[in-house]
This record gives sequence, C-alpha cells and structure tokens, in this order.
Amino acid sequence: MKKFNKSKNYLLINATIYVFIIVLMLTTVTYAWFSLTNHNRATLVTQVSGVEAEYEFYIYNDPTHSGSQSYTLIDNTTNNPDELNKYLFITDPTNVTLIDEYSAPGERFSFAIKIANIGTTTGHVTLSLYNIESELYDRVENKIQTAYEYSVEKISYIADGVESEDQKDIQSLNYYADHFDYMSGLRYYLVDHIPLQYGEGTSVVIYFDLYFDPTVYGIDAYGQPYKNSNIFMGQKFTIYTIDMVLSA
Repeated sequence: MKKFNKSKNYLLINATIYVFIIVLMLTTVTYAWFSLTNHNRATLVTQVSGVEAEYEFYIYNDPTHSGSQSYTLIDNTTNNPDELNKYLFITDPTNVTLIDEYSAPGERFSFAIKIANIGTTTGHVTLSLYNIESELYDRVENKIQTAYEYSVEKISYIADGVESEDQKDIQSLNYYADHFDYMSGLRYYLVDHIPLQYGEGTSVVIYFDLYFDPTVYGIDAYGQPYKNSNIFMGQKFTIYTIDMVLSA
C-alpha cells in the first residue's frame, strides 16, 4: 500500500487513551494506548537491540474544531489548557480524553507525536490505529466511523531546536490517508517504517488529523444514499488503540 494524499477532513472521537508497552522478540518494541483502564503504569522507555525511544503526545487546542493551521511544534506548543490554538502537551497520556464533546460534520482535530531515538542505532517507527468501534448505528454500513477520515499531514525532523520542512514526499516516506471502513478488526496505518535517527536533540514528529467528512451520508435499507448526515446523529465513535512499533 503506497502513500495517499487526500483533502483534509475531521473527526468526532470520544476516546480515552492509555499507554501500554509490550516488548516483542528480537528488534521490535510495541507501544499501545488503550481506553480500557487507568491502572497501567508502564514506563515509556524500553530498549531492544539498541532501539530505545521516548515520545511526547500533543493535541491541538482548538475550540472551533478547525484543526491546526500550522503544522510545527517550534514556538507552537503549550502546557496550559487555557492557551488556545497551539499544540497542548499531554503530560499524562495514560489518562487523557482526545475530544470531550460532540462533533459535527466538517470539524477537524489535529494531533502530533514527537519521538526521540535515545538508543545507539538508527531505528524505524510505524504508527497505526485499530480497535475502532461505533455504537448506536442502524446498519453496519452506517457506522459513524465511515464518516471519518484519518490523514497524515506532515512528517518532520527536529535537530538542535530546528524543525525541517515536510519530508513526506521529499524522502518518499510511507504515509496514509483514508476513511475508516465499517468492517471490524481492521488496522489503519498512519505511517510505516519511518526512519528514526539517533543523536541528542534529534526527533521525528508525525502530525495527523481526524476529520468528520460532511459528504458522507450513509445509505438506507435499499442501498440508496441519504441526503444529509443525520443518520450519524447520536452515535459514538471510539478509537481504542494507537499502536507505535519501533524496529531496527
């Protein structure tokens, strides 16, 4: 599956993310966020064959739900929830609500994950979303998740406090954008095997958006499309897992 570029879109996400780390065999480390329990106290640093990393998670603090207009973390972050239109640093990603209110078609939500390789070898990072669930739909084809698009907006590198321009196409990186499918059990990749350079002060930043697409209406019992998005009203959409895999 090669990279796709789509128009920006955004999402209602009523999910709580919790962090859990699983160390797999050989050179792979998996980090997963779950909305299952807040009793997880796993650390965020695990070393396997020289691949050792730390990460920071950000939510764009945007009350209008228009999404980020500036995909950068340089002079664009805050620790204050009352400071708007900046990427809000989440100090405790084991207990955070991504969106704590209802959303409407056309709204967009922006996120960023900054990953620093503190090991001794160059690694790679893969990010994906899975355990996607909709509730209160009338037909499986009308799950609210089908009205949402995920899209990687920028992949950049930070070195010595300077952030690069977007590297998605410059380096021919594998990144994705698409709507969620109504089928259960699917994994949706954001990025795949992105180089994770090592060195003090060096990190990669992956910016991704979730968009409630106003052009998706659902279908009736005869397979005909509705004329508006009302079929999605009252539904709940949850992303239970964001999975980050580090490999040598």
